[in-house]
Amino acid sequence: MASSGHLQYTFKIENSTKIIRSIRSREQPPAHYILHVKSFSKLISLLPEPSLLFESTKFRVGNYQWLIQIYPQGNEEDNGEGYISIYLKLCDKLTFGSIIKVIFRSLVYDQERKQYIIIQDLREKHFDAANAIWEMSEALPQSAFTAKHNGFLIQDQCTFGAKVFIINATAPNSAEIS
Repeated sequence: MASSGHLQYTFKIENSTKIIRSIRSREQPPAHYILHVKSFSKLISLLPEPSLLFESTKFRVGNYQWLIQIYPQGNEEDNGEGYISIYLKLCDKLTFGSIIKVIFRSLVYDQERKQYIIIQDLREKHFDAANAIWEMSEALPQSAFTAKHNGFLIQDQCTFGAKVFIINATAPNSAEIS
């Protein structure tokens, strides 16, 4: 199953018309945030509607507060039906003209192989005053997530993670007129 130290999974990201996405594996846990779900079915039952999300607690990377949003049944409003949708949200309010350039890696733990798969868009995201969420509406097919041989959901438990690389943060240009 393993080849050159990288695991091969039995799913593909199809119909990726929005973005180019990379999926690979590693043993190291995510550096910035880990979310252990002890009962995935209970979590889903607590959501008032199947297409709703749950949010992680806030975590700090650099000088900013972030959280991850997970739609266990996919975000239908963003064409995520049939997928686990995973979003990165900037919690801090930016001033007009401020920009944060980020690369986001979402991770899902393979409990069978003791590896994290990394789901990463192959482009950076610009967060600003009007755009505070990075959307991965088609992060992982639900069929792949629930397939026992992939190891993501075992005995109703799963683990998600986040790694946020801040490439550049700029404040707005300012001028003073007297």
